[in-house]
Amino acid sequence: MFIDFIPRKAESEVLRLIQYFPAVAIVGPRQVGKTSLAKHLAAKLQKPTVYFDLEDPDDRAKFANPRLLLDPLADRTVILDEVQKQPGYLNESP
Repeated sequence: MFIDFIPRKAESEVLRLIQYFPAVAIVGPRQVGKTSLAKHLAAKLQKPTVYFDLEDPDDRAKFANPRLLLDPLADRTVILDEVQKQPGYLNESP
């Protein structure tokens, strides 16, 4: 039997945080279901969703000017998957 989504303990916490903050990061090791959780939660929200996979060169190229891309999407849920692939998007300490 195929399970489409495995419930996560973080689900209710992320939904709560989304109500208060303009950005919420879901971080963790590879292959633990972060993308599945983000897509699952986006479906529960009342806003349309836009998904960008920053491992995809085409999606990465769209971020040449992030403000120009993201400002018109302010009324949507934006999922940035594999954000670590985009230099400068994370506060990286030496």
